[in-house]
Amino acid sequence: MTLRLGRQAYSEGSYAEAISQCADYAWQDRPLSLLRAAASISLEALSRMPDGEGPIIIYTHSLRYEGAPIALLTRIRENPIKGSAIVIATSDGPLKSDFEANNIPLMLAPNCLDSPLDNPEQFERSRLSSAIFLASLNPKMVFINTTRGFVLAAACRKAGVRYRWWVHEAEEPFEFLYHNSLKSIARSELVLAKNLDFASLDTLVRYRLAINDQLSHATVYRPSAIRQTLVNAYEELDRSSARRLVGVQPDDFVILSIGTICERKNQSELIRAMQDVKRPAVKSIVIMFVGDQSQDPAYCLELLSAIGKLCGSSSWVIVKVFPPEKHIAKFYACADIMVHAALQESFCQVVIEAKHFGLPVFARLCDGMTDILGAENLYNQTCHLSELIENYIEGTSKNPNRT
Repeated sequence: MTLRLGRQAYSEGSYAEAISQCADYAWQDRPLSLLRAAASISLEALSRMPDGEGPIIIYTHSLRYEGAPIALLTRIRENPIKGSAIVIATSDGPLKSDFEANNIPLMLAPNCLDSPLDNPEQFERSRLSSAIFLASLNPKMVFINTTRGFVLAAACRKAGVRYRWWVHEAEEPFEFLYHNSLKSIARSELVLAKNLDFASLDTLVRYRLAINDQLSHATVYRPSAIRQTLVNAYEELDRSSARRLVGVQPDDFVILSIGTICERKNQSELIRAMQDVKRPAVKSIVIMFVGDQSQDPAYCLELLSAIGKLCGSSSWVIVKVFPPEKHIAKFYACADIMVHAALQESFCQVVIEAKHFGLPVFARLCDGMTDILGAENLYNQTCHLSELIENYIEGTSKNPNRT
């Protein structure tokens, strides 16, 4: 594939073909000067095409059971702009079936967001290739919720495409803002974005402080809807059948923790807290961790070691670790409480889901949690978490609101 084909199609007035040729060309590893030439042809061809009813594009990082891609389902349903939607993700996952249930097609584009991004030249390369790709789809609107949102925002501005950027991460974007040569670029895109949403007020305040700008154009948007497929699955279960599915006894007290097993999610804090919990008047306490164990192997090994020590010293504590899966409703249905110990969390879908199903939640105080939970359910020290668990079990061995 050469750039000559794109130039030839443009000169012949075949603008759609010119854009397509440039898009194919841009996905390859090309010198930056040639990418600029391809972008110039592609965007000029786009400007000469009649306005069409292009798709609504939604960018996300993966289709795992995580808060950000789940929130897209709500975003799409609440979207006032009508039209067909396409979700573009960098990796596949079990959430694919949820989008398909809503008749939303999916496109996997692994090179779109996963290319190296350590300096301005790599940023420019990613911006140009994304702009050419956007031109090939001629979208009506682009929704962005990915930690590389500033790259896509820049690409949308380059392509003249309307976009809405939902900032939900409190960790990775700060790496760009604080620590490397992309800080000024990321800051500029946040300030220039006309449609900018944050997942929590706490996160918006932190960004304002980080970039020394009021971001007066930004709003707070927290999706509140729950996936209907999850609700349907939950309603088909009773407590007894759910406990049989996960291998828990009827009189066990179950503590649930859902999330990628990694340092940021801080699951080890629950294990440390349990070391100070006195043996309660229940047969056993079962801790269920549900989450991907491949993201942070070193932390997983540390967690497993801590679990072994806890179970060795407290025979009445049982710990079960489950991989993420599609049928997550059974975990909500069989639990007595949820503990969410994440150190940083601007938006947490599993906490919202747990509250929806009437499951009490204790969470570490961090960005976003104050928007969801009351002060009585938040803690900032491990010993405080121990007290919360102990007091709750002492007050009732089973949640009276669950059957």
